[in-house]
Amino acid sequence: MVRAPNEFKNANDGNGTPLSMLFQYIHKVFEVGKIMESEMISMAGAALIIAILEHLGQNDEAIISYIDSINNMYITELSTAHSTDYKNMLIQGIMSNLWYDQ
Repeated sequence: MVRAPNEFKNANDGNGTPLSMLFQYIHKVFEVGKIMESEMISMAGAALIIAILEHLGQNDEAIISYIDSINNMYITELSTAHSTDYKNMLIQGIMSNLWYDQ
């Protein structure tokens, strides 16, 4: 993802793009965080989203097409978040995404 971002965004092996599979993985991370009742696990999913946006570029159409689904994940997480740190992380992510999508 970091060394060849364009190849990562555009690759497709028939099972979907690496980017779509990565977002499916993040969704699972959030699910596991809920099952384990661990916001630390869920924070890893949020941190992975941040890394994706930083490394792949926020102005790319491949990334912008995911902004709405990312915000939906953040809002869903925010509705059940307990710790202030996790809530702040999610809100920061939403605000960054709104900025990226302008």
